[in-house]
Amino acid sequence: MIVFLGEDDERQYLYPPEFHRGFFRLAVGLEDTDDLIRDIDHALVEAGFEV
Repeated sequence: MIVFLGEDDERQYLYPPEFHRGFFRLAVGLEDTDDLIRDIDHALVEAGFEV
């Protein structure tokens, strides 16, 4: 699960100021590490980022 903390998110105070301009929190369970990395790489490429 990925949660985006936007500028008006009440949880901003939980994180240092460096994270306030854009931060994604990634919560994972017992998935295989290689599967997670592959999934994230694929999602970034689909979003137009070069991995």
